[in-house]
Amino acid sequence: MDTNCLDEKVLAFHNLTQLQSLEITCSSLVLDERHLRMLTSLKSLTIDGSSITFNPLESRSDIKWHLSVERLCISKWRSIGKDLTQLLCHLPKLSYLDIKYCDELTGLCVAVEQHQTTVVMELEDNQQQEVAEDQSEEEEMVTQQSVDQQDEDGLLLFPAHLSDSLRELLIMQCCELILVPPPLHNGHDHEGWGLQALRSLERLHISYCSKFLSTYNTSTSCFPPSLQYFDIWYCWSTKGCKMEFLSNLSSLTTLYIAGDDLTCEGMWPLLTHGQLHTLIVYDAPKFFAGLDPILGLQEPQLVLLKRSFKLQELHTDDMSGFLVKPICSLLSSSLTHILFLDNDVAERFTEEQEEALQLLTSLQYLEFSGCEKLQCLPVGLHRLTNLKRLDIWDCPSIQSLPKGSLPSSLEELQVNDCKKLQCLPEGLHRLTNLKRLQIWKCPSIQSLPKGGLPSTLEKLHNLFGNKGHRLGFVHSFSLVELSKPSMHRSCHTKVEAIIKNPRLDRKFWEVLPLMMSTDYIWSYRNGCQIY
Repeated sequence: MDTNCLDEKVLAFHNLTQLQSLEITCSSLVLDERHLRMLTSLKSLTIDGSSITFNPLESRSDIKWHLSVERLCISKWRSIGKDLTQLLCHLPKLSYLDIKYCDELTGLCVAVEQHQTTVVMELEDNQQQEVAEDQSEEEEMVTQQSVDQQDEDGLLLFPAHLSDSLRELLIMQCCELILVPPPLHNGHDHEGWGLQALRSLERLHISYCSKFLSTYNTSTSCFPPSLQYFDIWYCWSTKGCKMEFLSNLSSLTTLYIAGDDLTCEGMWPLLTHGQLHTLIVYDAPKFFAGLDPILGLQEPQLVLLKRSFKLQELHTDDMSGFLVKPICSLLSSSLTHILFLDNDVAERFTEEQEEALQLLTSLQYLEFSGCEKLQCLPVGLHRLTNLKRLDIWDCPSIQSLPKGSLPSSLEELQVNDCKKLQCLPEGLHRLTNLKRLQIWKCPSIQSLPKGGLPSTLEKLHNLFGNKGHRLGFVHSFSLVELSKPSMHRSCHTKVEAIIKNPRLDRKFWEVLPLMMSTDYIWSYRNGCQIY
Protein backbone atom coordinates (compact mmCIF):
# COMPACT_ATOMS: atom_id res chain seq x y z
CA MET A 1 0.00 0.00 0.00
CA ASP A 2 1.26 3.49 -0.89
CA THR A 3 1.23 5.34 2.46
CA ASN A 4 1.58 8.68 0.65
CA CYS A 5 -1.73 8.28 -1.13
CA LEU A 6 -5.05 8.87 0.63
CA ASP A 7 -7.36 6.46 -1.19
CA GLU A 8 -10.08 3.86 -0.54
CA LYS A 9 -7.52 1.60 1.13
CA VAL A 10 -7.09 4.24 3.84
CA LEU A 11 -10.56 5.80 3.97
CA ALA A 12 -13.85 4.46 2.68
CA PHE A 13 -14.73 7.63 0.77
CA HIS A 14 -17.96 6.12 -0.58
CA ASN A 15 -19.23 6.00 3.03
CA LEU A 16 -18.38 9.66 3.73
CA THR A 17 -21.07 11.38 1.72
CA GLN A 18 -22.35 13.12 4.87
CA LEU A 19 -18.92 14.33 5.98
CA GLN A 20 -18.88 18.12 6.41
CA SER A 21 -15.33 18.84 7.58
CA LEU A 22 -12.03 17.25 6.52
CA GLU A 23 -8.49 18.09 7.66
CA ILE A 24 -5.47 16.55 5.95
CA THR A 25 -2.33 17.40 7.89
CA CYS A 26 0.03 14.57 6.92
CA SER A 27 3.22 15.67 5.20
CA SER A 28 3.40 14.90 1.47
CA LEU A 29 0.09 13.04 1.46
CA VAL A 30 -1.70 13.03 -1.92
CA LEU A 31 -5.49 12.97 -2.36
CA ASP A 32 -6.85 11.98 -5.76
CA GLU A 33 -9.68 14.10 -7.16
CA ARG A 34 -11.76 10.96 -7.79
CA HIS A 35 -12.04 10.43 -4.05
CA LEU A 36 -12.54 14.11 -3.24
CA ARG A 37 -15.61 14.38 -5.44
CA MET A 38 -17.33 11.68 -3.38
CA LEU A 39 -17.51 14.05 -0.41
CA THR A 40 -20.70 15.68 -1.60
CA SER A 41 -21.64 17.27 1.76
CA LEU A 42 -18.21 18.73 2.51
CA LYS A 43 -18.32 22.32 3.83
CA SER A 44 -14.81 22.82 5.23
CA LEU A 45 -11.53 21.49 3.83
CA THR A 46 -8.03 21.94 5.33
CA ILE A 47 -4.92 20.72 3.53
CA ASP A 48 -1.62 21.12 5.39
CA GLY A 49 1.60 19.83 3.81
CA SER A 50 -0.30 17.75 1.26
CA SER A 51 -1.87 18.18 -2.17
CA ILE A 52 -4.56 16.96 -4.56
CA THR A 53 -3.73 15.41 -7.91
CA PHE A 54 -5.86 15.94 -11.00
CA ASN A 55 -5.92 13.71 -14.04
CA PRO A 56 -5.70 16.12 -17.00
CA LEU A 57 -7.89 13.96 -19.25
CA GLU A 58 -10.55 13.26 -16.64
CA SER A 59 -10.52 16.83 -15.38
CA ARG A 60 -11.22 18.23 -18.83
CA SER A 61 -14.05 15.84 -19.65
CA ASP A 62 -15.54 15.90 -16.16
CA ILE A 63 -15.24 19.63 -15.50
CA LYS A 64 -18.86 19.90 -14.27
CA TRP A 65 -18.42 18.24 -10.88
CA HIS A 66 -18.70 20.60 -7.91
CA LEU A 67 -18.34 20.48 -4.14
CA SER A 68 -20.29 22.60 -1.65
CA VAL A 69 -17.11 23.61 0.23
CA GLU A 70 -17.43 27.08 1.77
CA ARG A 71 -14.17 27.21 3.74
CA LEU A 72 -10.76 26.17 2.37
CA CYS A 73 -7.43 26.38 4.22
CA ILE A 74 -4.22 25.59 2.32
CA SER A 75 -0.82 25.40 4.02
CA LYS A 76 2.49 24.22 2.53
CA TRP A 77 0.88 23.13 -0.73
CA ARG A 78 3.05 20.35 -2.19
CA SER A 79 1.97 20.62 -5.80
CA ILE A 80 1.98 23.27 -8.57
CA GLY A 81 -0.29 26.29 -8.69
CA LYS A 82 -2.17 24.73 -11.58
CA ASP A 83 -3.55 21.97 -9.34
CA LEU A 84 -4.70 24.48 -6.73
CA THR A 85 -6.38 26.51 -9.47
CA GLN A 86 -8.11 23.35 -10.65
CA LEU A 87 -9.38 22.66 -7.14
CA LEU A 88 -10.84 26.17 -6.87
CA CYS A 89 -12.70 25.64 -10.15
CA HIS A 90 -14.80 22.98 -8.42
CA LEU A 91 -15.76 25.12 -5.40
CA PRO A 92 -18.46 27.56 -6.61
CA LYS A 93 -19.68 28.30 -3.06
CA LEU A 94 -16.29 29.13 -1.56
CA SER A 95 -16.55 32.14 0.76
CA TYR A 96 -13.41 31.79 2.93
CA LEU A 97 -9.91 31.05 1.57
CA ASP A 98 -6.73 30.85 3.67
CA ILE A 99 -3.37 30.31 1.91
CA LYS A 100 -0.11 30.27 3.88
CA TYR A 101 3.48 29.01 3.72
CA CYS A 102 3.17 28.22 0.00
CA ASP A 103 6.58 29.14 -1.41
CA GLU A 104 5.88 27.22 -4.61
CA LEU A 105 3.28 29.81 -5.62
CA THR A 106 4.87 32.63 -7.61
CA GLY A 107 1.95 34.49 -9.20
CA LEU A 108 -1.64 35.37 -8.31
CA CYS A 109 -4.39 36.84 -10.45
CA VAL A 110 -8.15 36.66 -10.96
CA ALA A 111 -9.67 35.37 -14.19
CA VAL A 112 -11.38 38.14 -16.15
CA GLU A 113 -15.07 37.54 -16.70
CA GLN A 114 -16.09 37.10 -20.30
CA HIS A 115 -18.34 39.55 -22.13
CA GLN A 116 -21.00 36.88 -22.43
CA THR A 117 -22.12 37.72 -18.87
CA THR A 118 -24.33 40.48 -20.25
CA VAL A 119 -26.20 38.12 -22.53
CA VAL A 120 -28.25 36.75 -19.65
CA MET A 121 -29.86 40.13 -19.02
CA GLU A 122 -31.24 40.20 -22.57
CA LEU A 123 -32.98 36.81 -22.52
CA GLU A 124 -36.45 35.82 -21.44
CA ASP A 125 -36.89 34.71 -17.81
CA ASN A 126 -37.53 31.09 -18.74
CA GLN A 127 -34.15 30.90 -20.55
CA GLN A 128 -31.94 32.54 -17.93
CA GLN A 129 -31.13 29.47 -15.85
CA GLU A 130 -30.00 27.43 -18.84
CA VAL A 131 -27.77 30.24 -20.13
CA ALA A 132 -26.25 30.77 -16.66
CA GLU A 133 -25.26 27.09 -16.49
CA ASP A 134 -23.68 27.23 -19.94
CA GLN A 135 -21.80 30.38 -18.99
CA SER A 136 -20.46 28.74 -15.81
CA GLU A 137 -19.05 25.84 -17.83
CA GLU A 138 -17.59 28.30 -20.32
CA GLU A 139 -15.84 30.27 -17.56
CA GLU A 140 -14.30 27.10 -16.16
CA MET A 141 -13.00 26.15 -19.62
CA VAL A 142 -11.52 29.62 -20.11
CA THR A 143 -9.86 29.42 -16.69
CA GLN A 144 -8.35 26.04 -17.54
CA GLN A 145 -7.10 27.28 -20.92
CA SER A 146 -5.55 30.35 -19.29
CA VAL A 147 -3.68 28.21 -16.80
CA ASP A 148 -2.46 25.94 -19.58
CA GLN A 149 -1.01 28.95 -21.40
CA GLN A 150 1.18 29.91 -18.48
CA ASP A 151 4.83 28.92 -18.57
CA GLU A 152 5.15 29.15 -14.81
CA ASP A 153 3.81 26.27 -12.76
CA GLY A 154 3.63 28.62 -9.81
CA LEU A 155 0.71 30.70 -11.11
CA LEU A 156 -2.47 30.59 -9.03
CA LEU A 157 -5.45 31.79 -11.05
CA PHE A 158 -8.68 32.47 -9.16
CA PRO A 159 -11.63 31.33 -11.32
CA ALA A 160 -14.18 34.01 -12.17
CA HIS A 161 -16.93 32.59 -9.95
CA LEU A 162 -14.93 33.63 -6.86
CA SER A 163 -15.79 37.23 -7.77
CA ASP A 164 -19.29 36.57 -6.44
CA SER A 165 -18.71 33.96 -3.73
CA LEU A 166 -15.48 34.91 -1.92
CA ARG A 167 -15.99 37.04 1.21
CA GLU A 168 -12.72 36.57 3.13
CA LEU A 169 -9.18 35.97 1.85
CA LEU A 170 -6.02 35.40 3.91
CA ILE A 171 -2.55 35.10 2.34
CA MET A 172 0.38 34.67 4.73
CA GLN A 173 4.07 33.83 4.41
CA CYS A 174 4.04 33.19 0.66
CA CYS A 175 7.44 34.73 0.06
CA GLU A 176 7.55 34.31 -3.76
CA LEU A 177 3.97 35.31 -4.51
CA ILE A 178 3.49 38.29 -6.86
CA LEU A 179 0.21 39.95 -7.81
CA VAL A 180 0.10 39.89 -11.62
CA PRO A 181 -2.39 40.89 -14.37
CA PRO A 182 -4.74 38.12 -15.52
CA PRO A 183 -3.55 36.05 -18.53
CA LEU A 184 -6.21 37.46 -20.88
CA HIS A 185 -5.72 41.07 -19.76
CA ASN A 186 -5.33 43.39 -22.74
CA GLY A 187 -2.59 45.40 -21.04
CA HIS A 188 -4.24 48.77 -21.78
CA ASP A 189 -7.18 49.30 -19.44
CA HIS A 190 -6.74 48.72 -15.73
CA GLU A 191 -10.23 47.47 -14.95
CA GLY A 192 -10.01 44.17 -13.14
CA TRP A 193 -6.30 44.45 -12.43
CA GLY A 194 -5.01 42.72 -9.29
CA LEU A 195 -7.80 41.60 -6.98
CA GLN A 196 -10.34 44.19 -8.14
CA ALA A 197 -12.51 41.56 -9.78
CA LEU A 198 -13.30 40.02 -6.36
CA ARG A 199 -16.26 42.35 -6.02
CA SER A 200 -17.81 40.53 -3.03
CA LEU A 201 -14.63 40.43 -0.94
CA GLU A 202 -15.14 42.04 2.49
CA ARG A 203 -12.10 40.98 4.53
CA LEU A 204 -8.52 40.70 3.25
CA HIS A 205 -5.34 39.82 5.16
CA ILE A 206 -1.94 39.73 3.42
CA SER A 207 1.21 39.41 5.51
CA TYR A 208 4.91 38.68 5.01
CA CYS A 209 4.66 38.41 1.22
CA SER A 210 7.51 40.77 0.39
CA LYS A 211 7.13 40.52 -3.41
CA PHE A 212 3.35 40.74 -3.53
CA LEU A 213 3.15 44.33 -4.81
CA SER A 214 6.42 44.34 -6.76
CA THR A 215 4.55 44.84 -10.08
CA TYR A 216 2.20 47.44 -8.64
CA ASN A 217 1.67 50.52 -10.84
CA THR A 218 0.83 53.68 -8.87
CA SER A 219 -1.66 54.77 -11.55
CA THR A 220 -3.93 51.81 -10.82
CA SER A 221 -5.81 50.35 -7.89
CA CYS A 222 -5.45 46.65 -7.25
CA PHE A 223 -7.98 45.93 -4.47
CA PRO A 224 -11.79 45.78 -4.67
CA PRO A 225 -13.84 48.69 -3.28
CA SER A 226 -16.06 46.20 -1.44
CA LEU A 227 -13.37 45.69 1.25
CA GLN A 228 -14.43 46.54 4.80
CA TYR A 229 -11.49 45.12 6.75
CA PHE A 230 -7.93 45.10 5.36
CA ASP A 231 -4.66 43.90 6.96
CA ILE A 232 -1.48 44.30 4.94
CA TRP A 233 1.85 43.68 6.68
CA TYR A 234 5.36 43.69 5.24
CA CYS A 235 4.42 43.35 1.59
CA TRP A 236 6.67 46.09 0.24
CA SER A 237 9.64 45.46 -2.02
CA THR A 238 10.30 49.16 -2.68
CA LYS A 239 11.16 51.97 -0.29
CA GLY A 240 8.88 54.87 0.45
CA CYS A 241 5.72 53.07 -0.63
CA LYS A 242 2.70 55.37 -0.84
CA MET A 243 -0.91 54.49 -0.18
CA GLU A 244 -2.50 55.26 -3.57
CA PHE A 245 -3.64 51.65 -3.89
CA LEU A 246 -6.07 52.30 -1.01
CA SER A 247 -7.72 55.36 -2.50
CA ASN A 248 -10.70 53.48 -4.01
CA LEU A 249 -11.64 51.57 -0.82
CA SER A 250 -14.71 53.65 -0.05
CA SER A 251 -16.31 50.94 2.13
CA LEU A 252 -13.23 50.27 4.28
CA THR A 253 -13.84 50.64 8.03
CA THR A 254 -10.68 49.04 9.52
CA LEU A 255 -7.12 49.19 8.16
CA TYR A 256 -4.06 47.52 9.72
CA ILE A 257 -0.76 48.23 7.97
CA ALA A 258 2.84 47.46 8.92
CA GLY A 259 6.12 48.01 7.10
CA ASP A 260 9.35 49.98 7.44
CA ASP A 261 8.98 52.48 4.62
CA LEU A 262 5.27 53.21 4.46
CA THR A 263 3.96 56.76 4.37
CA CYS A 264 0.33 57.85 4.55
CA GLU A 265 0.72 59.99 1.44
CA GLY A 266 -2.00 59.09 -1.02
CA MET A 267 -4.62 57.86 1.45
CA TRP A 268 -6.36 61.20 2.04
CA PRO A 269 -9.49 60.18 0.09
CA LEU A 270 -9.80 57.24 2.47
CA LEU A 271 -9.46 59.42 5.59
CA THR A 272 -11.71 62.25 4.51
CA HIS A 273 -14.32 60.78 2.17
CA GLY A 274 -14.41 57.11 3.10
CA GLN A 275 -15.82 55.12 6.03
CA LEU A 276 -12.50 54.43 7.80
CA HIS A 277 -12.93 54.59 11.59
CA THR A 278 -10.10 52.33 12.83
CA LEU A 279 -6.46 52.69 11.74
CA ILE A 280 -3.65 50.46 13.07
CA VAL A 281 -0.10 51.47 12.10
CA TYR A 282 2.86 49.43 13.28
CA ASP A 283 6.59 49.50 12.52
CA ALA A 284 6.25 52.38 10.06
CA PRO A 285 8.27 55.29 11.51
CA LYS A 286 7.79 57.45 8.39
CA PHE A 287 4.06 56.97 8.13
CA PHE A 288 2.86 60.19 9.73
CA ALA A 289 5.52 62.19 7.88
CA GLY A 290 3.32 61.73 4.84
CA LEU A 291 0.95 64.30 6.36
CA ASP A 292 3.43 67.15 5.82
CA PRO A 293 1.97 68.37 2.48
CA ILE A 294 -1.52 68.57 3.98
CA LEU A 295 -0.38 70.35 7.12
CA GLY A 296 0.95 73.15 4.94
CA LEU A 297 -2.57 74.15 3.85
CA GLN A 298 -4.10 77.47 4.81
CA GLU A 299 -6.22 77.68 7.96
CA PRO A 300 -9.65 77.77 6.19
CA GLN A 301 -8.71 74.64 4.25
CA LEU A 302 -7.55 72.89 7.40
CA VAL A 303 -10.85 73.69 9.13
CA LEU A 304 -12.82 72.07 6.31
CA LEU A 305 -10.47 69.09 6.32
CA LYS A 306 -10.87 68.67 10.08
CA ARG A 307 -14.64 68.45 9.72
CA SER A 308 -14.36 65.69 7.14
CA PHE A 309 -12.34 63.26 9.29
CA LYS A 310 -14.21 60.16 10.48
CA LEU A 311 -11.31 58.31 12.12
CA GLN A 312 -12.30 57.25 15.64
CA GLU A 313 -9.66 54.74 16.73
CA LEU A 314 -5.88 54.70 16.28
CA HIS A 315 -3.35 52.02 17.31
CA THR A 316 0.33 52.83 16.79
CA ASP A 317 3.81 52.29 18.18
CA ASP A 318 4.97 55.67 16.83
CA MET A 319 4.14 58.04 19.68
CA SER A 320 6.65 60.70 18.58
CA GLY A 321 5.43 60.66 14.97
CA PHE A 322 1.77 61.03 15.88
CA LEU A 323 1.97 63.40 18.86
CA VAL A 324 2.52 66.65 17.00
CA LYS A 325 0.09 69.55 17.31
CA PRO A 326 -1.00 69.83 13.65
CA ILE A 327 -1.95 66.16 13.45
CA CYS A 328 -3.73 66.05 16.81
CA SER A 329 -5.55 69.26 15.96
CA LEU A 330 -6.91 67.70 12.76
CA LEU A 331 -8.20 64.66 14.69
CA SER A 332 -9.37 66.47 17.82
CA SER A 333 -13.09 66.19 17.11
CA SER A 334 -13.20 62.64 15.70
CA LEU A 335 -10.65 60.50 17.57
CA THR A 336 -12.11 58.74 20.63
CA HIS A 337 -9.69 55.80 21.16
CA ILE A 338 -5.86 55.77 21.14
CA LEU A 339 -3.66 52.77 21.89
CA PHE A 340 0.12 53.32 22.09
CA LEU A 341 1.55 49.82 21.72
CA ASP A 342 4.94 48.08 21.77
CA ASN A 343 7.19 51.10 21.81
CA ASP A 344 10.67 50.15 23.05
CA VAL A 345 12.28 53.59 22.57
CA ALA A 346 10.32 56.33 24.34
CA GLU A 347 11.29 57.08 27.95
CA ARG A 348 9.45 60.34 28.56
CA PHE A 349 7.10 62.66 26.75
CA THR A 350 8.31 66.05 25.62
CA GLU A 351 6.33 69.14 26.51
CA GLU A 352 5.25 69.51 22.88
CA GLN A 353 3.98 65.92 22.80
CA GLU A 354 2.04 66.43 26.03
CA GLU A 355 0.43 69.57 24.64
CA ALA A 356 -0.45 67.77 21.41
CA LEU A 357 -2.15 64.96 23.32
CA GLN A 358 -4.23 67.48 25.25
CA LEU A 359 -5.73 68.70 21.96
CA LEU A 360 -7.57 65.39 21.57
CA THR A 361 -10.56 66.58 23.55
CA SER A 362 -12.91 63.86 22.24
CA LEU A 363 -10.71 61.07 23.59
CA GLN A 364 -12.60 58.47 25.67
CA TYR A 365 -10.12 55.58 25.82
CA LEU A 366 -6.34 55.79 26.25
CA GLU A 367 -3.97 52.83 26.53
CA PHE A 368 -0.22 52.44 26.98
CA SER A 369 0.87 48.85 26.41
CA GLY A 370 4.27 47.21 25.98
CA CYS A 371 6.20 50.49 26.33
CA GLU A 372 9.31 48.96 27.84
CA LYS A 373 11.32 52.11 28.62
CA LEU A 374 8.52 54.52 29.42
CA GLN A 375 9.11 55.90 32.92
CA CYS A 376 6.05 58.11 33.38
CA LEU A 377 2.78 59.04 31.74
CA PRO A 378 2.29 62.43 30.09
CA VAL A 379 1.18 65.26 32.37
CA GLY A 380 -2.04 67.11 31.74
CA LEU A 381 -4.28 64.10 31.34
CA HIS A 382 -6.87 65.91 33.47
CA ARG A 383 -7.48 68.16 30.46
CA LEU A 384 -8.93 65.21 28.55
CA THR A 385 -12.36 65.91 29.96
CA ASN A 386 -14.12 63.10 28.06
CA LEU A 387 -11.69 60.33 29.00
CA LYS A 388 -13.56 57.38 30.51
CA ARG A 389 -10.96 54.62 30.57
CA LEU A 390 -7.19 54.52 31.11
CA ASP A 391 -5.24 51.27 30.69
CA ILE A 392 -1.54 50.79 31.45
CA TRP A 393 -0.29 47.33 30.49
CA ASP A 394 3.18 45.80 30.61
CA CYS A 395 5.15 49.01 31.13
CA PRO A 396 7.90 47.69 33.43
CA SER A 397 9.79 51.00 33.78
CA ILE A 398 6.92 53.17 35.00
CA GLN A 399 7.52 54.13 38.64
CA SER A 400 4.66 56.53 39.30
CA LEU A 401 1.47 57.89 37.84
CA PRO A 402 0.99 61.65 37.44
CA LYS A 403 -0.12 63.34 40.66
CA GLY A 404 -3.55 64.91 40.45
CA SER A 405 -3.51 64.55 36.70
CA LEU A 406 -6.33 62.12 36.05
CA PRO A 407 -9.58 63.55 34.68
CA SER A 408 -12.69 63.51 36.83
CA SER A 409 -14.57 61.86 33.95
CA LEU A 410 -12.57 58.63 34.39
CA GLU A 411 -14.78 55.57 34.99
CA GLU A 412 -12.23 52.75 34.71
CA LEU A 413 -8.55 52.47 35.60
CA GLN A 414 -6.51 49.35 34.86
CA VAL A 415 -2.83 49.03 35.74
CA ASN A 416 -1.35 45.64 34.87
CA ASP A 417 2.16 44.20 34.99
CA CYS A 418 4.00 47.41 35.94
CA LYS A 419 6.62 45.92 38.23
CA LYS A 420 8.32 49.18 39.27
CA LEU A 421 5.16 51.14 39.97
CA GLN A 422 5.39 52.15 43.63
CA CYS A 423 2.13 53.95 44.29
CA LEU A 424 -1.25 54.86 42.87
CA PRO A 425 -1.83 58.54 42.10
CA GLU A 426 -2.79 60.89 44.91
CA GLY A 427 -6.28 62.28 44.74
CA LEU A 428 -7.74 59.01 43.50
CA HIS A 429 -10.61 59.44 45.95
CA ARG A 430 -11.64 62.61 44.08
CA LEU A 431 -12.47 60.64 40.92
CA THR A 432 -16.17 60.56 41.67
CA ASN A 433 -17.05 58.75 38.44
CA LEU A 434 -14.59 55.88 38.93
CA LYS A 435 -16.46 52.58 38.97
CA ARG A 436 -13.79 49.96 38.31
CA LEU A 437 -10.22 49.68 39.56
CA GLN A 438 -7.91 46.83 38.57
CA ILE A 439 -4.34 46.53 39.82
CA TRP A 440 -2.53 43.37 38.72
CA LYS A 441 1.09 42.23 38.93
CA CYS A 442 2.33 45.44 40.53
CA PRO A 443 4.35 44.02 43.46
CA SER A 444 6.13 47.30 44.30
CA ILE A 445 2.97 49.13 45.38
CA GLN A 446 3.11 49.43 49.18
CA SER A 447 -0.03 51.34 50.12
CA LEU A 448 -3.21 52.95 48.98
CA PRO A 449 -2.98 56.62 47.98
CA LYS A 450 -3.64 59.29 50.56
CA GLY A 451 -7.38 59.76 50.89
CA GLY A 452 -8.16 56.17 49.94
CA LEU A 453 -10.50 55.13 47.16
CA PRO A 454 -13.55 56.90 45.72
CA SER A 455 -16.99 56.04 47.07
CA THR A 456 -18.32 55.29 43.57
CA LEU A 457 -16.30 52.09 43.10
CA GLU A 458 -18.38 49.11 42.00
CA LYS A 459 -15.61 46.66 41.23
CA LEU A 460 -12.16 46.03 42.69
CA HIS A 461 -10.31 43.45 40.65
CA ASN A 462 -7.02 41.75 41.54
CA LEU A 463 -6.22 44.57 43.92
CA PHE A 464 -4.22 42.45 46.32
CA GLY A 465 -1.41 41.03 44.19
CA ASN A 466 -0.84 37.63 42.61
CA LYS A 467 0.34 34.20 43.52
CA GLY A 468 4.04 33.99 42.90
CA HIS A 469 4.65 37.64 43.77
CA ARG A 470 5.59 39.05 47.13
CA LEU A 471 2.77 40.37 49.27
CA GLY A 472 3.30 43.94 48.14
CA PHE A 473 1.03 46.39 49.90
CA VAL A 474 -1.33 43.83 51.44
CA HIS A 475 0.51 43.76 54.80
CA SER A 476 0.73 47.55 54.79
CA PHE A 477 -2.98 48.28 54.75
CA SER A 478 -4.90 45.05 55.07
CA LEU A 479 -5.61 45.57 58.77
CA VAL A 480 -5.15 49.31 59.02
CA GLU A 481 -6.27 51.24 55.97
CA LEU A 482 -8.90 48.78 54.77
CA SER A 483 -10.53 48.70 58.19
CA LYS A 484 -10.91 52.50 58.35
CA PRO A 485 -14.47 53.82 58.27
CA SER A 486 -13.63 55.69 55.05
CA MET A 487 -12.82 52.37 53.40
CA HIS A 488 -16.09 50.86 54.61
CA ARG A 489 -17.98 53.66 52.92
CA SER A 490 -15.88 53.57 49.75
CA CYS A 491 -16.64 49.93 48.98
CA HIS A 492 -20.32 49.52 49.63
CA THR A 493 -21.84 48.81 46.21
CA LYS A 494 -21.41 45.58 44.24
CA VAL A 495 -17.73 45.27 44.98
CA GLU A 496 -15.93 42.24 43.60
CA ALA A 497 -12.66 41.54 45.36
CA ILE A 498 -10.35 39.00 43.81
CA ILE A 499 -7.84 37.71 46.33
CA LYS A 500 -4.85 36.13 44.62
CA ASN A 501 -2.52 35.92 47.59
CA PRO A 502 -2.29 32.51 49.26
CA ARG A 503 -0.41 33.76 52.34
CA LEU A 504 -2.84 36.23 53.87
CA ASP A 505 -3.05 35.86 57.64
CA ARG A 506 -6.14 34.84 59.55
CA LYS A 507 -6.83 38.34 60.90
CA PHE A 508 -7.12 39.65 57.34
CA TRP A 509 -9.97 37.25 56.60
CA GLU A 510 -11.67 38.22 59.86
CA VAL A 511 -11.66 41.92 59.04
CA LEU A 512 -12.53 41.58 55.36
CA PRO A 513 -16.34 41.30 55.84
CA LEU A 514 -16.19 44.57 57.79
CA MET A 515 -14.44 46.37 54.94
CA MET A 516 -16.91 45.92 52.15
CA SER A 517 -20.23 44.41 51.19
CA THR A 518 -19.20 42.06 48.41
CA ASP A 519 -21.08 40.04 45.85
CA TYR A 520 -18.39 37.42 46.22
CA ILE A 521 -14.79 37.00 47.27
CA TRP A 522 -12.60 34.44 45.58
CA SER A 523 -9.61 33.05 47.37
CA TYR A 524 -6.72 31.40 45.59
CA ARG A 525 -5.65 30.18 49.02
CA ASN A 526 -8.23 27.43 49.04
CA GLY A 527 -9.53 27.59 45.48
CA CYS A 528 -13.17 28.22 46.32
CA GLN A 529 -15.67 30.99 46.71
CA ILE A 530 -15.92 31.96 50.37
CA TYR A 531 -18.49 34.77 50.33
